[in-house]
Amino acid sequence: MLDYIGWQGLTGGNPTITVDGNGDPHVAWSRVDYLGGDEEVYYSSRTGGSWSQPLNISNQSDLKSAHPNIDCYGNNLSVVWNDEVNGQSDEIWRRKKQINPPGWAIKLNPRERY
Repeated sequence: MLDYIGWQGLTGGNPTITVDGNGDPHVAWSRVDYLGGDEEVYYSSRTGGSWSQPLNISNQSDLKSAHPNIDCYGNNLSVVWNDEVNGQSDEIWRRKKQINPPGWAIKLNPRERY
């Protein structure tokens, strides 16, 4: 089966995908808003035959958030990515999500305890 996840005015790159225990796919990718110039990491999942609206999970204004990686383990999902400051990749961030009941935890970087 071929699916299309695309939204006008934005380009996407660096997609990463995982499948949870229910067989539902979860996707993260970075995309650039050419109107604003920011690069952010987005997330979407497919349940019941349709994709959820993309959610900006990095939400770092004035930073380049890129190169996401997604993984599912048990009832949890994690997305990690790096933020570039002044052209250098110098911070790794993580967001954790419970699949059931759904909900995102706060954003963490390596200097913080999980």
